[in-house]
Amino acid sequence: MSTPRTLMGPILVCSALGAGGPAAAVAIMGGSVALVGGNGACNVNATVPLTTPQDNFLLSRATGCAGTNSSAQLRGNAATASVGLRAASSGNGLGSSQVAAQVYLADQWQISVPAGTPLGPITLPVSLHLEGSISPAAVVNFPFFGRFLDYFMNIGGYLGAAGVLQANGSIVTTGAFAQTFNANLTWQHTGQPLRAAIEMSLFMPGLNEGVLDFYNSAAASILLPPGYSATTSSGLPLVFAPVPEPSPAALLLAGLAWLGLWRRAGPRWRGGRSTRNDRPVFTLPAGYTINSADAGIVNNTFSTPVPGPASGLLAALGLLAIGSWARRRRGAAAAALSLVPLLAAAPARAEVRFTVTNLGTLGGTSSGA
Repeated sequence: MSTPRTLMGPILVCSALGAGGPAAAVAIMGGSVALVGGNGACNVNATVPLTTPQDNFLLSRATGCAGTNSSAQLRGNAATASVGLRAASSGNGLGSSQVAAQVYLADQWQISVPAGTPLGPITLPVSLHLEGSISPAAVVNFPFFGRFLDYFMNIGGYLGAAGVLQANGSIVTTGAFAQTFNANLTWQHTGQPLRAAIEMSLFMPGLNEGVLDFYNSAAASILLPPGYSATTSSGLPLVFAPVPEPSPAALLLAGLAWLGLWRRAGPRWRGGRSTRNDRPVFTLPAGYTINSADAGIVNNTFSTPVPGPASGLLAALGLLAIGSWARRRRGAAAAALSLVPLLAAAPARAEVRFTVTNLGTLGGTSSGA
């Protein structure tokens, strides 16, 4: 039993990038799902027209009978400029259970440029990203289709005015898939907001067996300089995935862990010298000693306890963590103030002189920095 022919392949509604025209006030998105279950005994079909005006889209269907199961979930979101598709089928691998699905999104962006920006060309980096996986035992409806997924994505200036970054292809093998497509596009700034358009489609023609998961995958983004902002056609602020940063707590824990390792390691890890005042500072041959007024060393022993290098590392990490926390909580001014103790505590680079003496040889001394 083959999948009902309710899907028409990767239909591209706005292939001219912005063909919806300036009057479009909301993104358009939709999708279709066709499920086969029990050799056709419990089929399910659902469609939301691909040209439906909406900023958020979800469609989920499942069926199962006679020992078979099939399901599909679709999503689209204008604010994150992303779409996703997930499907699963469990049957005899020959069509007793089968899934076909498609999801589509098109939108127009408005990019605000800071006041005072000179008129003329403005170049901005843009990217398209696709990531997902297909289970190792997945089986496609072959020979009718011979592929798991078709993808079509593009981003560019309105009506192609700034050029277009386009990515399209088919995934024909199982396993993990991840690819990012990058380009620099140039708009002409005339004193008005810049305009861009995006279009994305994921189409799965027929999955007989296994799991295909590209639910959190297809997305478009643009790298905006400070002062720039971008909104969807309906005015929603665009939210692009941020680069993960280590949390202040993680930084502080890293410093504590390193301090513990450093104190347990002993002088052997510290280049043969100690920073404690109850043991020799340097490992020297028998009959030798060392003194330094600059470093507070008397007869190869610190006259006062000296903090080890890892203590400085811990202090730096801790203060950086506090600075990060303050930057988020109180703003940049408070963050700058929170780093003052770190700058004040940073040791200035200075020359420290040592005198090494061979106690068994009269006059056998040497000095060095």
